[in-house]
Amino acid sequence: MGDTFLETPTIPPPLHVPDSSSTVKVRVIDTNTLLYLNPELFWQPKLEGFKGLHAPVYCFLISNGNKHIIFDLGVRRDWENLAPKTVSLIKASTIVTPGSDVASVLDSDRSGLNIRSTDIDAVIWSHNHFDHVGDVTTFPPSTELVVGPGVRAASWPGWPQNPDAGTLDSDAQGRVVREIAFDKDNERVLKIGRFDALDFFGDGPLISHILGLNMINHILELSMISRILEPITINHILEPIPINCILEQPIRATLRPPCQSVARRYQEGAVYSIQPGDRYVINLAAIQRLNLQHLRDRLAEAASKVHRGHFSDEDAAWYGGTMAAYCQALRDWDYMLEKHTADPNLDPFKLINTKMSDLCIMKQNRVFEYDGSKKCWRQDPKRFEDKAEDGPNPWLPGGSRSWLQNRTKKQALTIRIWAAILGGIALVGPMVLMVLYKNTVTSLSTVAICTFLFAVILARFTDKAPLDLMQATATYAAILVVFVGASS
Repeated sequence: MGDTFLETPTIPPPLHVPDSSSTVKVRVIDTNTLLYLNPELFWQPKLEGFKGLHAPVYCFLISNGNKHIIFDLGVRRDWENLAPKTVSLIKASTIVTPGSDVASVLDSDRSGLNIRSTDIDAVIWSHNHFDHVGDVTTFPPSTELVVGPGVRAASWPGWPQNPDAGTLDSDAQGRVVREIAFDKDNERVLKIGRFDALDFFGDGPLISHILGLNMINHILELSMISRILEPITINHILEPIPINCILEQPIRATLRPPCQSVARRYQEGAVYSIQPGDRYVINLAAIQRLNLQHLRDRLAEAASKVHRGHFSDEDAAWYGGTMAAYCQALRDWDYMLEKHTADPNLDPFKLINTKMSDLCIMKQNRVFEYDGSKKCWRQDPKRFEDKAEDGPNPWLPGGSRSWLQNRTKKQALTIRIWAAILGGIALVGPMVLMVLYKNTVTSLSTVAICTFLFAVILARFTDKAPLDLMQATATYAAILVVFVGASS
């Protein structure tokens, strides 16, 4: 062994994980929240060109029969309502792209899972950092809040009772806050390696154990789950996902890149600057294009299931609603096209910072940030260099409303010009022929042939009703007949 390793490795101690025939189901909940990780805070040594990343925030739904718990709640949507100390920390160190809260994901799920926020028995905080505690008040008072030893004393009283607190009083008000205790007389208390642990449900499949990581008594979960062949996507919920288990067959990568990746490539379409450079516009129509892309993605998933023979009756009900939503989204997009105007002050789907009401909304949603040194609200102009309302963006269906309107106008102008040219030729051509060759046979033949060709071309290249075609043909023939009579 000394010839193989620079130093003889230490044999790890036995874990003593108890045997159990019971299992739990673990589902990953994608809250659609992104958290910017600053490389200066998280990575050393410094890597040139690496500007950090926007990490997704996941939470976990753990089910044991009819008992359901949530492990971590991620970042709350209205993170500005956290304790002032925490809000200041977030503004100074990261960027939050808010998504959904866990309770909303559960309550809006239409996959047939039928686990709602009212069905959750407990929420477990791994620790009390802002990106894990979420907003427990979105769950009913019957839902317990479970924390590690010493966390209750370290977290409460919270804000506003304690101005320096990082947590909120409301997190603990009106509900049971249970600290995991490792009493030696408790049969459910275990040792996993050298760490204290607790059999959470009492039948072995879920074990909570304590590690001294980046917070007081950090809780981790060890779940025993059954063999999984393939994970499937259900809205925000990925069901079920194995955690550190050995499978008889490998998991196939069926999960598509989230819609956020498209959204990041489309930033210039959502907020852009116009001349002069201190005028900024929020383009709400960009959100509708993202919605169309999201729905197209879901329908493509349905087509893939049909192709692979995995399309069930439940899928038909689910994707039928998706198709209806997609059709409605297209109708909404047509309506938004009708309402487009070049003046953003008059466009109902645009917000501009020259309007006080829109400026307030922009400030609230951090399009502008307060500059304490200059005592003003400002925006970093570098974020908008070479950016304007986009055209036919390849990442999303269609183009911006202004681009589509301009294209429609150009197409209509081209059609009108060609219609005028062809209409003139259709009238002037036979008239010139009849003037050059003045005789009855030529005139009658020209009128008959030109009228026939006019009728055929009109029927072939237009979608007019039969009666309209007859009227147009008769009018054309009448003009030629009148010309014959007048010139003879």
